Amino acid sequence: MDADDGIEYYRSDIRLDTWCALNGDNYADSGYNHGTISDPNVGFNGFEDAISMTCPSGSFSLHSVWLTPAWTNDLVVEMKGYVKGAEVASFSTVLANTTIPTFFESELSVFSGIDALVISTNADHVAVDDMVIEIASPCVFDMKASFVPVENMEDVAGRT
Repeated sequence: MDADDGIEYYRSDIRLDTWCALNGDNYADSGYNHGTISDPNVGFNGFEDAISMTCPSGSFSLHSVWLTPAWTNDLVVEMKGYVKGAEVASFSTVLANTTIPTFFESELSVFSGIDALVISTNADHVAVDDMVIEIASPCVFDMKASFVPVENMEDVAGRT
């Protein structure tokens, strides 16, 4: 799943909240640009809020993801996986530099059979691209996501 998937504002297989996207090429000196693995868009946590992915009455696994700090070096990113509200998986990392995207795969093997994933940071936006998830059992709801393509970065983070 890359940020280009969300351009239609929803996904039929999983609910995404506070997942936003923009064209990384429009922000040349940021982690958005460096973190865009597959052009043209990159996802991020809108308004610096946590990104949540939920699959009621279903389950999914997180296999891999590319993460890049959008504006702040040494950004702490934490991921937590849940089953029926109970935390069953967690992973925390420090993303060193806005110019260096980091690929995570083996570290995420504990995120298997979850029904919710939350990605949060200690201070700022994290660019997220080419996230690979596998739906193990279908979500049971007709969802609409909070995916919002952003034309003006100032609308989301007060930066240009």
